[in-house]
Amino acid sequence: MMPWMRKKPPQRVNGFTLVEMLAVLTILAVMTAVAVPYAGRSNGYLLLEGECRSLAETMSYAVDLAARTRRPTQIVVDLAQKTCVLEIARDQEAREYALVEDGQPMALSLSEKTQVLDLQGFQSAGSTSYSLTVHPGAPWPSAAVTLAVDDALRKIVLLGGHVAVEDSSN
Repeated sequence: MMPWMRKKPPQRVNGFTLVEMLAVLTILAVMTAVAVPYAGRSNGYLLLEGECRSLAETMSYAVDLAARTRRPTQIVVDLAQKTCVLEIARDQEAREYALVEDGQPMALSLSEKTQVLDLQGFQSAGSTSYSLTVHPGAPWPSAAVTLAVDDALRKIVLLGGHVAVEDSSN
């Protein structure tokens, strides 16, 4: 038999099998299903989430600080400047307050897009300022702050010394 007449063994073709392709498509479908709900959130929603978390942490820290130091603390929200600061009484009688500084002043600046819609349980401390005082020997105050950015609405609730963030959007 001539060399050109010999049959060559079949060569394996490189590529992916149908099973491998289906596995990859399944993984991509699961990743897309997880990512789509987050992609729909606006920057305003994410901004509001961060600011609510920061304000909730400030409120929780005010409660903890009052209990730990046995001195009143107060959270002052200035609507005109869009700031929130944490202050502590210089003495037990709470005649004078000073900024809390644990390495840095405990102050939070809200973005220009954020609107403070409601302050429940806060007392007027000036034309655009409101304060919430936490007394260590008294029952914990009940308060709520409602913030909005674009169409997102969140409510931070202080009740019984515990702080929670609630979604108030439709």
